Parts: sequence; structure tokens; C-alpha cells
Amino acid sequence: GHYDRAYDLFEASMHFFRDSIPRDSIPPFLLWFHGLCAAHLNLSAIAIQDFQALFDRELARERSDSLLSVPLATNDYRYILALMYQRRFDWLNAVRLYREALVNDLGLYMAHVQLSRVFALRGMRDSAVVESREAVMTNPEDPTLLLEHGVTLLDAGYAAAAEDTLRRSIEENPRDSRGAYYLGVALQQLN
Repeated sequence: GHYDRAYDLFEASMHFFRDSIPRDSIPPFLLWFHGLCAAHLNLSAIAIQDFQALFDRELARERSDSLLSVPLATNDYRYILALMYQRRFDWLNAVRLYREALVNDLGLYMAHVQLSRVFALRGMRDSAVVESREAVMTNPEDPTLLLEHGVTLLDAGYAAAAEDTLRRSIEENPRDSRGAYYLGVALQQLN
């Protein structure tokens, strides 16, 4: 949890490698941990550089290997880059990368969740509802997705649909008090 100290140590190692080899030859574990520490310290530009280097490296490897059938590592980096762009409020790059991640892995429900959050922040309520519904459909076993979908419906002005979704959320996860709270809000809106 001491990201500042870890970042300083990884930064010193990065300087050692930067002086002797090109950035795309820096060991991947160093780029990974340097990028993670930078992300935790809200140094998004540095984190993006590190994750972009990892992504580019995996993408080149994927394109050169005709036997590679599922580019999961590449898609992991793509998703992480999208998160970093989202944190910098670079909506266009975040949405583009989330969409690309979904093309490569239809089961990546968290990309739908993040797209829903991006659209909600941008005031695109109907698009947020579509993405949160897609997240639920992709991973129907997760009751927190039902809760988030219900809240998204409520925020978009669909209180009746939110009521049904929130009731299902409470049935599947009765210990989460947020479901009951938001159901109460929906019922109040419905008089």
C-alpha cells in the first residue's frame, strides 16, 4: 500500500533501463508495476505510457503469431488503458478502447459497466441504460449488476422498470441495503 515508495523504486529502475535500452525493450513486469503505482498515485499520463507500451508489445506479438487465437493479454491491456483514459476524462479514447475490448471478449461485462458509467457522467442516460443492461445480460449471476442497472434506470427516469430490477436485486442479495434504499426512492417517484 506504499505506492509512493514503490513508485520511486520502480522509477529508479526505469531510469537505469531508459539509459541503456529503448522503452519497448524494458521488461514487462517493470512497466506493469511502474504503471500500477503511477495509476494509484493519479499519475495517469505516466500510467498510460507504461500500459500503452505493454499493449503495443502484445499487439505486435499477437499480429506476428498466426497460431494465437485468443488475444486475452492484449485485451487486458486494452481494458486497463481504457480505465486510465476514463480517469483522465478522455471519453473518446476510453469508449473506443472499451468497445474494442468487447469485440475481442464478449464476456467482459466490466467494459459494459464502465461504458454505462461514462455515458451516465456524460448525461447520455439512455446509452447508460443500454450498457448496464448488457452487463446484466453478460453476467446474470452478479446481483450487484442488477442493483447498478436499477439505479441507472432510476437516474434515467424509468422508475417503473427500476422498481422491478431493484426487487430482483433485493431477492438475489438481501444483505445489500442499497437495494432497499433505491427501491424506496423508485416507489416514492411512482407515488
